[in-house]
Amino acid sequence: ASNADYRASGFTRGHLVPARDMAWSQDALRDSFLLSNAAPQLLSLNSGLWLRIENAVRSLAAHADSVWVVTGTLFESAAPEHIGVNHVAVPTHFFKAVLAIQEDRKVMYAAIVPNQAATARPISDFAASVDEIERRAGLDLFAFLDDEEEQILESAREILPSRRTGR
Repeated sequence: ASNADYRASGFTRGHLVPARDMAWSQDALRDSFLLSNAAPQLLSLNSGLWLRIENAVRSLAAHADSVWVVTGTLFESAAPEHIGVNHVAVPTHFFKAVLAIQEDRKVMYAAIVPNQAATARPISDFAASVDEIERRAGLDLFAFLDDEEEQILESAREILPSRRTGR
């Protein structure tokens, strides 16, 4: 992929790890702009619903002892769209899975968002279980957890707290 692939494509370089979250170091901030940390994302999604999800995770992290965040893409089309001369595949969906730890309490949140035009719908409309993400992505995101704990946490469909809903 190259920056030229995105020009006039109708897509932005959607960060998987937000640049704002890497501002703790000049090197980390610069590295957040590498194309290995980007996927074609519609601008209205990037600056709308996806930004609201990133802000909700940031707020959650500010009130937790520790947070693990996994962000990725899904390709659920038999013939995905491509952009640019390097044929960069356009994901059909983006996902975010979060494990928040506060003292001895662990909670998982997850969202799956279609790579479509912006929506004013609340984040809660896109809530999913980590199990669903894992099934659709073919990944085991939190394998480091004890199997019994992993099964309980990953099957829950918790709604990511947001300022809009107060939850």
